[in-house]
Amino acid sequence: MQQRPKAYLFDVFGTVVNWRHSLAKGLEASARKVIEGTSTGVVDEAVLARARSMTFSDWEWFAFQWSRYQRYIDSDARPKETGDREAGKPATFIPQEELHRRNLDTLITEFQLDGLWTTSDQTAQLLHLWHELDAWPDSAAAIARFAKLGPSAALSDGPVALLTSLDARNGLRFSEVWGRIRGGRTSRTRACTWARCGGSGSSRGRWRSWRRTWGICGGEEVRAAGALCGEAV
Repeated sequence: MQQRPKAYLFDVFGTVVNWRHSLAKGLEASARKVIEGTSTGVVDEAVLARARSMTFSDWEWFAFQWSRYQRYIDSDARPKETGDREAGKPATFIPQEELHRRNLDTLITEFQLDGLWTTSDQTAQLLHLWHELDAWPDSAAAIARFAKLGPSAALSDGPVALLTSLDARNGLRFSEVWGRIRGGRTSRTRACTWARCGGSGSSRGRWRSWRRTWGICGGEEVRAAGALCGEAV
């Protein structure tokens, strides 16, 4: 007889929250304030014309590109293939909030919107859009149904502070929130233990897949998780 899962782990971005639509909505609203003259600062007419021409689909594409910050991870957050690695220099961890800020600056230029947002307060409001993501309409209800069967946790590579903010904003009521903490590490052993105990018939191959995809489970942690569940890994 198949064993019932002991816990339920949820990816967050795209699975629980509709991040692209939420960001596009916030970006479009912020741009509209500038266009309608309800925001401070003087903006070049060419930039205003460019902003006026942006459709909602354009803002969704902006949002999608905003989430793709690999260009900064590859150049700054990992050792280079040659000199740095040979010299034994550690990778530089960049907080996700900083990656969002850098990518926002880059995209504003790429979308020819330089000067549309001119104050630090405006930039801060744009960055805070990540904390204002809306959940899918049925997310909270679905999580509540799973919570009746066992613990339900968020497991994401996003920062814990951001995940906690989204949990509170959308009334998701996760039992636990696991994500990136300062220094770039994840809540590792607890997350691996719970995932292993919660899985039904998980194989070594699935664990390898988890390790590649999430980067959260080291070999020792996987073995410890299996031991706590009474299983050999």
